Amino acid sequence: MDAKSITVLEFPKIIERLAGLCGSPGGRELALQLAPSADVDEVRRRLATTAEARSLARLKPHFHMGQAPDISNQLLAASRGAILPVGEILEVAILLRTARHTKNQVAPLTRELPQLARVAQRIGDFSPLVQEIESTIDERGEIPDNASPALADARDRMRRIQHRLEQQLERTLRHAVSEGIAQESLITERDGRYVIPIKAELRGAMPSVVHDVSASGATLFVEPLAVVELGNRLREARREEQREVDRILRALCESIGVETGAIRAAIRCLSRIDLAQAKARLAEELDAPLPAENDPINWISGATDLVLHSARHPLLTGEVVPISTALSAEVRCVLITGPNTGGKTVALKTVGLLCLMAQAGLPVPAETGTRIPVFDDIYADIGDEQSIEQSLSTFSAHMTNIVRIIDSAGPRTLVLLDELGAGTDPAEGATLARSLLEELLELDSMVVATTHHGELKVFAHATDGIMNASAEFDAVSLQPTYRLLMGTPGRSNALAIAQRLGMPEHILVRAKQRAPTETASMEQLLGELQRERDAIAEQVRAERIAREEAEEIRANLAERREAIEAEREAVLARAERAMEDELAAFRRTMRASLKELEQRQSREQAEERAERRADEGRERLQRVRRERANRRRRRSQAKASEPQLQPERLAAGDFIYLRGLPEPGEVLSAVEDGALDVQLGALRTRVRVEQVERLAPSGTHEPQSARPLRGMGATVANMPKPPVDPGSKIDLRGRVTDDALPMVDSFLDVAYRAGQHRLEVVHGKGTGALRRAVRDLLRTHPLVTTFESAEPKQGGDGVTIVTLVS
Repeated sequence: MDAKSITVLEFPKIIERLAGLCGSPGGRELALQLAPSADVDEVRRRLATTAEARSLARLKPHFHMGQAPDISNQLLAASRGAILPVGEILEVAILLRTARHTKNQVAPLTRELPQLARVAQRIGDFSPLVQEIESTIDERGEIPDNASPALADARDRMRRIQHRLEQQLERTLRHAVSEGIAQESLITERDGRYVIPIKAELRGAMPSVVHDVSASGATLFVEPLAVVELGNRLREARREEQREVDRILRALCESIGVETGAIRAAIRCLSRIDLAQAKARLAEELDAPLPAENDPINWISGATDLVLHSARHPLLTGEVVPISTALSAEVRCVLITGPNTGGKTVALKTVGLLCLMAQAGLPVPAETGTRIPVFDDIYADIGDEQSIEQSLSTFSAHMTNIVRIIDSAGPRTLVLLDELGAGTDPAEGATLARSLLEELLELDSMVVATTHHGELKVFAHATDGIMNASAEFDAVSLQPTYRLLMGTPGRSNALAIAQRLGMPEHILVRAKQRAPTETASMEQLLGELQRERDAIAEQVRAERIAREEAEEIRANLAERREAIEAEREAVLARAERAMEDELAAFRRTMRASLKELEQRQSREQAEERAERRADEGRERLQRVRRERANRRRRRSQAKASEPQLQPERLAAGDFIYLRGLPEPGEVLSAVEDGALDVQLGALRTRVRVEQVERLAPSGTHEPQSARPLRGMGATVANMPKPPVDPGSKIDLRGRVTDDALPMVDSFLDVAYRAGQHRLEVVHGKGTGALRRAVRDLLRTHPLVTTFESAEPKQGGDGVTIVTLVS
């Protein structure tokens, strides 16, 4: 970029302001080195980083990078093997902690801040080095005793010697004071040696070494010979301590020197993040909308369109009037005319400075809709550059600069020319200015120029590619408005400005009378155009006001309509709620009536079922009682007919019943030692006599036809089959009550005949209906003595334990 034009456009002032917002020396250095780029991708990358920094301020509002002292000298010295002072080592630790804090805050935000996160991720891990420094140097900048065992020993020895020395000195001092040798009880130090003050005239009264004399010469500071040896030992102990401290610091500096390259890389990363944050702070100060958070930066391109929408000069303070202008392939030149002090030069500088700021990646104080192309170079000829030393007049200085610009201008250049054709004969100046504009258009450059020449206004109006613009002037208040009006040439208003500044009236009248006819006609034409434009603007304003009033009326009507509709809806809603309440009350009444009817029917049905079950229970009870009576009768008859059991008379071939077994067994041997052998079906066993219940009646167990056992020579009589064992559990889950109750009744009968006494009925918990029906049946069943719920771990209320009669 052209350095002279950059200075003329005051870009260095923006850079200085940016550098002042940086928090680190590295960030300030990067800011001062910042220059506009002519590469489109680089410009977009810079602006994207600025946008990410604005997002970082929102995502981490309390994040501050912290202290980042300049440690370049420390790193250089450490890399060369020097021992750094404790304070400089602590500065290294401060910077490394700042690097760690910044990395922890920024590096995880890879999705929200991809560029800044990548920079933060390149910061190394210096935790071991920071920990080594913190364990060696405390927060007061001192090396503690536990920094090393050798240091602890040296300091312990030094303290012991110092304590003995102080005790000896105190004894000597008390004696000297009592003898009048010393004037006061004071122990001080001179050149690392402990001394006491004595009177000069009594020097010979105390064997000692003189280390210092008071200004008056009346007092000598002496080291008694009695403590010289201890003083020597104390000095040696201090040297030993210092050697150990130097060794510890040398080890720390060696660790820093090893990490010098990584630390410098971390400083560069911190500087880039600091610079990005400074750009975000500058955006806040300038109230610059661009680039916004998550900005795709599509308003920067290599195209030829330059559009500034509500742009403000960043160095102006107070109430700044924004300007809007546009250049394109069809309109490559804007010619601004108007009065002096009307803002023409400010508009020119605003265009150039905002383009430079955008290409440097800085925030741009312009509204959305702005589009800025990336220029290869920006040239500006602004201001009075006359030089007495170089014998250059104002016109010569301008021409020298413009010649240089013409030689360098091209398709991707922006040329800014202030007061084109001024400083010489107006006619010649206008002709020269016209030729310069034609040349720049042929070079395909973009041009923004200001002038007072009326001929150029006509030229711009008649030439394709050039558009007139004007700095607005209020003819009533005779004050500039600083607004830039596109498409309308401006009037110089020299006489009006002179009148505002106090020029005598007769001079103004004479000037008007002597004005050239063409100039007067043109000024009159421009005045008429301005009045017409003002009339049109007033009409547009009136139409806008009318539209706003109509819109306000429409909005009021809409609000009233919405209010009426809302009231109507509220009335309908209240009526609907009342109807729903009445309907709900009717439904409740119906449900209550139906429930009462169902309960009445249910009670009747329950009474019928209860009566039916009672009848069935009575029939089962009668049947069981008859069966038990027949069983007792048959048992009595069998007892009467069966012989009396005499164990000693049992012999092989007899059949006996054992306790707990329903079928008889055959005796295989006589009783011997209170026991005998018995054949039970296919099982042969030896039982005690006490297990024999009774003798089977003779003739009731004739041996059936024997069948041979395959592979064996013995034969086994076909024993009668035992009753089928139904098991001790029945599972009713998934059954309806009408199916489940007959199953339970049958299960109880079969289990009783099989000799079972304790049963489990699994019915589940569910609604409890099946459990209640089963327990109602058990409560009246003649074979059931008791029933209860199982233990919680066995199923709880989902299982009923049943005990049958014996």
